[in-house]
Amino acid sequence: MNPELINTTVNHRSAVMFFHSISSVKSFEDSLPLIQMIGEGSVGSEFSSMFTMFINNKLDKMITPKAIMDQDEKYVLGTLKSLIDGDKGYRADIAATLSTRMVNYLDRFATENKVEKPAIERIKALVKSDIFTKDIIFNMVKGIYNSNPKKYQLMLLDKEMSTMILK
Repeated sequence: MNPELINTTVNHRSAVMFFHSISSVKSFEDSLPLIQMIGEGSVGSEFSSMFTMFINNKLDKMITPKAIMDQDEKYVLGTLKSLIDGDKGYRADIAATLSTRMVNYLDRFATENKVEKPAIERIKALVKSDIFTKDIIFNMVKGIYNSNPKKYQLMLLDKEMSTMILK
């Protein structure tokens, strides 16, 4: 997420050594102090602090948009629920990031593939779940539809989604 750290403040070899050093750690979440200590010794405090914050905020657990569309619906909705509505309360940052990634992924998907009913059904399942807030759902539905209205016209058949699209 921050390539400038590698290019300007951290030697490439040091970064490789850091990741090699922590590769045997079984659970990053349970070993953050150790990872921070190793990082400060090899890549510096700024790099290691950003890495441990990334892990601590569970950003490494984010599910990919492709997985959201392709994997078992129950698994996907459960994973999204645990990421967004986790033990620290609602994570609007993760919800917004995931919705933006979904819009971008589905825009690209539509340019390269035919959009069929299973894709629309998965979008509908996301819309009807209580995982995302209404404003994020609204922006996601509008963004998906507006990215390729011809291919996503099946979304108009759902009353809830058509209401959002036509606003």
